[in-house]
Amino acid sequence: MRYLNFITIIWLMNSCGNPNSRNINEETPVDTVKVEQITPTEPTREFDTITEQEIEEELVTDVEPLTFDSAGRPSRPILRNLQVDTSLLFGVWANEHSAPNAAFLIDKDKYYIADFDGDPYVPYILEGDSLTLFFEWGEQTSRISLPTPDLLIMSSRDGLTSQYERFEN
Repeated sequence: MRYLNFITIIWLMNSCGNPNSRNINEETPVDTVKVEQITPTEPTREFDTITEQEIEEELVTDVEPLTFDSAGRPSRPILRNLQVDTSLLFGVWANEHSAPNAAFLIDKDKYYIADFDGDPYVPYILEGDSLTLFFEWGEQTSRISLPTPDLLIMSSRDGLTSQYERFEN
């Protein structure tokens, strides 16, 4: 086996050759390529533009089929009729700017509660400006307001209001 490996290594060394030993004239000529400057233009065909509805549908579209368990919890997040700018909403949030750790993370795939006893992944429905979280013990619905990109206000049905700031590590 060693003999075969030795022969293979010798063969590879000879077949590759030393690139520095070639003359410029010995090299194979390379085809020339013409490069043209392309100037972007306004979309001219229907499929060149994407609508806000198509973006929302892309967020909702998932390969996993949507199912509900016996308690009515969805198997994955549901996003529909959005009245909230998800580019501002999605991210990591803390109770206050000086908080040493995050409170939760929300994105199109999950809602994750930091430092939570039990399952930290909570299914949710974001419809309009309402966020419904499906905990193991029940559900909680809050109205979402984003007065600035770094400030999130969640007002629940029972009148409690929570204020969160974007968490930066």
